[in-house]
Amino acid sequence: MIAYLVPPLSVESLASRQLLKSIEKFSVDMGLCVEGNVRRDLRNPYEEIMNKKALIFLRKLEILRRLLFSYIKYKAVVIPYSTSFFNPLSVLDVKYLLRPMEKLLSKVRAILYVYDSPVLQRFIFKGVLPSFSLDAESRFLNKAHAIMVFNSYFAKFLEDVYGVDRERTFEFQLLDDFVEFMPPRDKKLNFPSEIIWIGNLSNFKAFTGNIGQIKNAVFSVYGYGHLSEKPTNLRYKGLILDENSLSLKISKADFGLLAYPKDFADYMLFGTSMKFSTYVVSGLPIITMSNLIYPAEIVEKYNIGWVFSSLENLNDFLESLNEKDYNRKRDNVLELAKKIRSGYFFKKALREVAETL
Repeated sequence: MIAYLVPPLSVESLASRQLLKSIEKFSVDMGLCVEGNVRRDLRNPYEEIMNKKALIFLRKLEILRRLLFSYIKYKAVVIPYSTSFFNPLSVLDVKYLLRPMEKLLSKVRAILYVYDSPVLQRFIFKGVLPSFSLDAESRFLNKAHAIMVFNSYFAKFLEDVYGVDRERTFEFQLLDDFVEFMPPRDKKLNFPSEIIWIGNLSNFKAFTGNIGQIKNAVFSVYGYGHLSEKPTNLRYKGLILDENSLSLKISKADFGLLAYPKDFADYMLFGTSMKFSTYVVSGLPIITMSNLIYPAEIVEKYNIGWVFSSLENLNDFLESLNEKDYNRKRDNVLELAKKIRSGYFFKKALREVAETL
């Protein structure tokens, strides 16, 4: 019997919370037992009486308890790797939790679902790392029986930097996203075209100057943060927390924009994002940039959108696009959405891992 271990979620982003809710559902679909409960773990019973650091540490101890219980009861355990579970950048985690986690991970035959790497992200964004973090993440990852990763780029990073054998890595390609909402089969193009962007607004600031020059589109932006510069064709639509409500709202638009500043673009070599999956399950063909190497590969592989070297190319593209070509891409989006909504990519990779147990 395989179990899925739910990590504490209080310090997770909105996108990570939606992902972990989805993975819990897909685990249940596959007959896995679930240790913990996403809805219960979202609550914070200590918030009023303890500071955040103390709360996080107590939740880490709860993870150790769940790991120990899993060792006693299950053949293997699937663990989403997030900083809620183990943070190799944290002095406290490395000093007090790494050693017991190493012992427990090797005993429970851990299957790590790695959708992020705190160390890799910090290095790309900041250019520096705490001296202990590389060794800590290496020790942590190398105690796992198997590691589920996005793609071959991530697998090669783990092999080159941490010495993780390629035979222990299994690729899942995309983040699955369960939403009940299903976009309509038929859709007509808006004029001007409506292009959606969702996420942290600090990642959108780099593009506000460019989008003001795009005459045939209105950009509808959803997320948290502040935009100091607002071109006339930009509409800030606020923050929608419910995934179904968000998908319903943005499904009326024409495209989902996947674009990031350079440092984030470098990180996107190693995976995609929940933004990508949200666009797809909402029925939106994707417009992305060629510097986002892996997302661009996925867009072209599934023929679900268009890849540009610059946003400046959008004017000519939107002028020449016809509804037939648009709906051909959108039909492919709807087919891929069925897979993402059903957990196809997570389930496929996990079945491959299960054959090695």
